[in-house]
Amino acid sequence: MNKPSLRKPFRLHNSPRQHGRNGVTLVVVLVLISVVTIIMLTALTSTLRQRRQLRMDLQLEQTKWIVDAGVRKSLLELKRNPDFKGQTIDLSSALPKYEVSTLAIKRVVSDKKKTGDTIEVNASIDFRKDTTRSTKRSHNYQIK
Repeated sequence: MNKPSLRKPFRLHNSPRQHGRNGVTLVVVLVLISVVTIIMLTALTSTLRQRRQLRMDLQLEQTKWIVDAGVRKSLLELKRNPDFKGQTIDLSSALPKYEVSTLAIKRVVSDKKKTGDTIEVNASIDFRKDTTRSTKRSHNYQIK
């Protein structure tokens, strides 16, 4: 004799009403994942942009330091040798993370005795020969 079972038969869903909710839950989860992904990509893009800008600010500051050092060097050379005409210094070994870095000091002789000669100090740093990421600074002063 078969006894009637007291256990309820196994059903995946308790009611037909709950059956439709699983699809909605999946859609909500996918939408939330998409929103979080978009937020993370935006944050990553912003972080990379800020990092690039910080690197350029550092490179610009280093270029300013090179110009300042070039002005001091030119003044020192003029004290030692009043006929100093200028020089170009390759700084690539001193700044190895930059492809090209130079300091150029040039004396421009004036035709007029009243104004005196001009000293041009130019510094440039190029990051991996990429012209969009190069910085150049200059300083000119007159000597009598």
